Amino acid sequence: MLVWFTYVELVLVTVLFCFLSQSEQYIYFPMTLSDVLLSGVPLN
Repeated sequence: MLVWFTYVELVLVTVLFCFLSQSEQYIYFPMTLSDVLLSGVPLN
């Protein structure tokens, strides 16, 4: 599971970095990261 989480983290960072490169709205970065983590991480 640790390897899977690391892979997902790498993909998320890459996608979010590309998103920041296209739009210079750095304010939405923490909110987007929180939403993705909350909706992507299994709670059980």
